[in-house]
Amino acid sequence: MNAIEKGELKKNLKYVVTTGMVTVLVTNIVGLIMPLCLTYEAYAEYKIYTTYIAFAGLLHFGFINGVYLEYGKLNYDQLPKDKFRAYFLILLIMQMLVTVGMVVFALFCFKEYKLSYFYVALNVPLINLNCYFSLINQFTKRFKKDTTVQGAQSLLWCILAIGLFFGVTDDSREVLPQVLFINLFAMIYQIAINCDIAFGKREKIKNVWCDVKGFIKSGSYVMLSELIGLILINVDLIFVQHLFSVYDFAIYAFAVSIINAVYALMTYVNGICYPYLVRENDEGKTFEKLHNIMLDLGILFLATYYVLEVILREFVPQYTDSIPVIKILYVTILVKMIVMGVYNNVCKVLKKNNVFLVINIFVLIVSVVLNWVAFVGGESVEAIGIASVVSSLIWLAALEIFVHLKVPYVFVWIRIFIAVIAFLCLNYNFVLSVCLYLFVNVVCKFVLGRLDSKIGSKT
Repeated sequence: MNAIEKGELKKNLKYVVTTGMVTVLVTNIVGLIMPLCLTYEAYAEYKIYTTYIAFAGLLHFGFINGVYLEYGKLNYDQLPKDKFRAYFLILLIMQMLVTVGMVVFALFCFKEYKLSYFYVALNVPLINLNCYFSLINQFTKRFKKDTTVQGAQSLLWCILAIGLFFGVTDDSREVLPQVLFINLFAMIYQIAINCDIAFGKREKIKNVWCDVKGFIKSGSYVMLSELIGLILINVDLIFVQHLFSVYDFAIYAFAVSIINAVYALMTYVNGICYPYLVRENDEGKTFEKLHNIMLDLGILFLATYYVLEVILREFVPQYTDSIPVIKILYVTILVKMIVMGVYNNVCKVLKKNNVFLVINIFVLIVSVVLNWVAFVGGESVEAIGIASVVSSLIWLAALEIFVHLKVPYVFVWIRIFIAVIAFLCLNYNFVLSVCLYLFVNVVCKFVLGRLDSKIGSKT
């Protein structure tokens, strides 16, 4: 990567991180305001909608992921626009058929909460078309345009939150149409930005049909991997919901919401890596650098817990019982920073998405077993949290075994082990804890770096 590309990467990273932080903040504010301002029945309607709309990505059947993998190396002006206009028409028709099917299914197969399922059906094509153009913006490195759409979307969510807070809206029959409008706005905005690959002279559908089948075949591995990853993130919460008391569930759910907010930010950062990785000629050195960067970022990010703890004790005292769980689950951030930031992208570049999928399925099975053992043996939410940490470590270990990179794994695991032990053991005031934690990890990195250099020079 030359100096120009490095400067471009830093600029795009600034756009993505800033917009990601705003989006995560707005999402959490809306998430806190919704249960306070809606009636119980209205909130139940809304939660059913949010639960099922999370799986909207399954209903493009891997098509979008396939386009992402096939054209990820190209800049926007290099895209075959005639073909992309045909792809857009095919995706649009596909999504309209899905919506019609879902509406009919909702009307005739559900007796309760038909409104929620109806709005899920209406929002699926909006979200998937938005996602399609968003990924095109990402792999063509047009991050500024994409973050503009996300920023406008966040502004509309803020207006909705203000309306809820001041009592303008307190019914799901009013909230869900507003959510529909926000998603419709985002989709139209994306199409306007990308109008020259959406409208105009297009290739005949029969001429690109083989491409579409190829997209679905290759993209389905990525899509299913993302689904398994989504379940993996929530499997511990499912156990707590069904096997523990309502109080324990509330405590654990609050902890998970904090961690998921960080995961959401990681997703935004993760999206910027692939376009640069796929264009690199010297993949080995680039993968190693990315691994080191994500390891450093993960270790550094653990230090933010000590500040977060002070904020929670000061401003959210009713959830102080969640703090031990949050501290345990915080460890998974370090591991998943490497898993999602490095191996998820590396498998796409090396076309090992099937390997990533198989490993995810294996880890999901392991996670279910460990959570059950934690429930039977520990009977506490802290034990479930520990099971999640162990599952994430197994996830990383499996990926490092089967997707081998030129990385000094022994030193990596020593750094992870020391960082986790230091993080869990330091319980002083936040200033002293942060200073000691950073000191231990800086010394560890320096010593292991020197040792690695000596070993490398001898070989």
